[in-house]
Amino acid sequence: MSQASYGLVNESNLSLRPAIALALAKNRDKLGACEWDSTSSETIQFRDRPGGSESVTPTFAIAQEFPLLKKNDREWSTEVEPLNNNHRSVYINKALIIEPEIPKTTLHELGNQNDTANLSVDGQDIAIVQTTGSNPAFNFIGLTQLRNDPQFRGIDGSGLTVVIIDTGLEGSHPSIRGNFTGFLDVAGGGTFTTDPNSAFDVDSHGTHVAGTVGATDPSIGVAPDVNLISLQVFETSGGAYNSKIEEALEWVLANRQRYNIVAINMSLGGGQFYTSRGEATGDIYADDIGRLEQAGVTVVSAAGNDYDDNSQLGVSSPGIFSSLVVGAVNKQDDTITDFSQRLNSSNMIFAPGGSITSTVPGGGLEDKNGTSMASPHIAGCVALMQEAALQFGGRLLSTQEVVGIMRSTADTINDGDDENGFVPNTGLNFPRINIYKAVTEIKRRFNRNAPSPPPPPGGGGNAGDANGTIAGAIIGPTLDGSPVAALRGSIGIDGRSTQIGAKDVDIYKFTVTAAGTMVISVGSDAANPRNFDSVLRIFNSNGTQIAVNDDINDNNKFSRLSVNLQPGTYYAGVSGYSNDSYNPRVAGSGVAGATGNYSLQFSFGNADPNGTISGAVAVNLSSRNDPAFNGFIGADYGKLVGVSDVDIYKIVVPDNGVLFVDIDTPFGSGYVDSYVRVFEADGTQAFFEDTGAKIVSDDDYSYTLDSNGNAVFTEFLSFSDEIIDFSGNFVGHRTDSFIGGTVERGDVYYIGVSDYENQDYDAKTLGGRPAEGASGGDYKISFNFINNDINGSIAQALNSNPISLSSAQTVINGNRIGADFRPNGNLVQVAIAM
Repeated sequence: MSQASYGLVNESNLSLRPAIALALAKNRDKLGACEWDSTSSETIQFRDRPGGSESVTPTFAIAQEFPLLKKNDREWSTEVEPLNNNHRSVYINKALIIEPEIPKTTLHELGNQNDTANLSVDGQDIAIVQTTGSNPAFNFIGLTQLRNDPQFRGIDGSGLTVVIIDTGLEGSHPSIRGNFTGFLDVAGGGTFTTDPNSAFDVDSHGTHVAGTVGATDPSIGVAPDVNLISLQVFETSGGAYNSKIEEALEWVLANRQRYNIVAINMSLGGGQFYTSRGEATGDIYADDIGRLEQAGVTVVSAAGNDYDDNSQLGVSSPGIFSSLVVGAVNKQDDTITDFSQRLNSSNMIFAPGGSITSTVPGGGLEDKNGTSMASPHIAGCVALMQEAALQFGGRLLSTQEVVGIMRSTADTINDGDDENGFVPNTGLNFPRINIYKAVTEIKRRFNRNAPSPPPPPGGGGNAGDANGTIAGAIIGPTLDGSPVAALRGSIGIDGRSTQIGAKDVDIYKFTVTAAGTMVISVGSDAANPRNFDSVLRIFNSNGTQIAVNDDINDNNKFSRLSVNLQPGTYYAGVSGYSNDSYNPRVAGSGVAGATGNYSLQFSFGNADPNGTISGAVAVNLSSRNDPAFNGFIGADYGKLVGVSDVDIYKIVVPDNGVLFVDIDTPFGSGYVDSYVRVFEADGTQAFFEDTGAKIVSDDDYSYTLDSNGNAVFTEFLSFSDEIIDFSGNFVGHRTDSFIGGTVERGDVYYIGVSDYENQDYDAKTLGGRPAEGASGGDYKISFNFINNDINGSIAQALNSNPISLSSAQTVINGNRIGADFRPNGNLVQVAIAM
């Protein structure tokens, strides 16, 4: 036997396959306490060094760093596939073994080679194969490595859905059809369809983006078994109205549970250089993205493609608001592309976006450049991470967990270390996705939350219960009074197939937005009935039990709880009968109980669900049409509230201008005598700055501005109570209310509507509301926003007569910079595909 270190080279180790040598080089510090015996050019045996400490347990990683713990009493060997003895291969292996540092180009070259190897441990053979595929972008981001690792086999996005908000999708494309799940023409006002032949793309952009997310061809799609839904928001002439993008986001929020949506990709933006969310506060995406994130949907957007024109730090909107905003690197050398916008922010990440091959209409493939091409790599990786979370933890990750894990495990790239472009480099470090490291970290975290207990006598489960603790809780709903879809689960199994056993507990995290009565019911899973005797427990944020229930009644062994809760975060634990005293902070701390399948239904009986600022109805002032709502003081969401009912609406001002809020009651009877109040962003009463008087209204003096900026009354006070138009129809009544005034971009206001007798309520709680004296009734509320720069947006220009472009010069006279005439119109922002 001959002892050797990595400083010695002989014919044996020179014949190692490149990936094997790469693994050896990466683990030289771990193998330093070993000696090896070379008996042939194809077999190397490792044993503990004679006389070495028994505590030495070196780890050997081969090919894709597959871990194998070497016990002191075991012998093992590696048999490597013979390699043609060419000088280049010898040089590479010699450099790996001798040189203290391995050049980046060499490592990348080795990582791109296909290799095979066989491990022999105590006579048991284990085959390992490293294949790189044909997509170099996947090699950079660790996707090839993920697919080669046996412990992550099958993680491909199956059962999960990514929504592509873009120019549409050719659903019949051969590499798309297998994963096509649905299509909605939002821009054209269409209906949702599951027919791939009915889906279309007004450009080629959306199909290309969707292919990168989830083409069935694994050399193109990051998640080749993920479900794809396309929401088409672009006009055929190009450009997308913010109102349509918001409509698409709201569709996702309403349908996320039905289709198991985990991510949205928006490869679009306004081309701005925002450096903080505050700079874009007036954009209408913020509220919608925030609600989606709370619901567990990760929103991924492109950073923008204008760095080469401006060399300015900043990203576009909605990227600045998104969970993750994505910049682009070249797939050939991992350098940042010249065009990619960039920002040192907490949601920035990079992915391949230079010369990306993906699907296009007509059934073909095409190379495209852009942060639009980088963003879908990240959206596809979100699906892979969520599937890994289901596999190893039995639950989906929160958006915060997705972002945190993805960025903390990313590889660091530097803007300027090896870039050879024609733009100034920032010298900043940025994270570039490494999906292999991300998924590895997910597995590690769940193993940490739930260390595997020893198998019980006679069997019955041998895996840790990762979602049986508060730290690993399943993300449940936000309860604000609106309907919530039922959740499905199993006691005894986590995720799709992880066997936990009879001590299994499923813990759900949920949020209450306002004081009220919460009802949680455990019932039968109609889709897969396997009933059992359940136990339901409720905990506060500290893990202290609030309530517990075993059986609904003698004839129903499922569980139900009705609990009065204040706003906050809570946890619900579902377990089998007998397992009713587990510690919600310690996995596997209970006793064996009943097992089976269940559904979990949340409902919230808030006395007035939209009557506080936490439950306010969002109003989109950037809509092409004036937003309007039909309301009723006395009931919310179809449930009676009573005469103390208040309806509160939330407004985020998109730009400097004038805002009108008008209550109308075009009814002959049953209308409310309205009272309108205005609250600041923190829920305190708003006052006029000059007089200090409260901003309220109980009379209708509704007006708008004419083309000269003068106030023109649109309704009038008459001697009678009713206001009737020229056709004899009711327009409103003198008891209606109206408020108008100047506002500034980014301002947040809450508009409260109540009965005239209910004037002193607290907008943050349910206090100060009369139980009688008011009558309630129907109303219609409309919001009209007039931008100061009334012809300074594309949408407003669309309302004007078009300019004829010809060979003759066109001159427009009579306009002046500094003042605009005021035709009727609304501010509409326009997004472009990135």
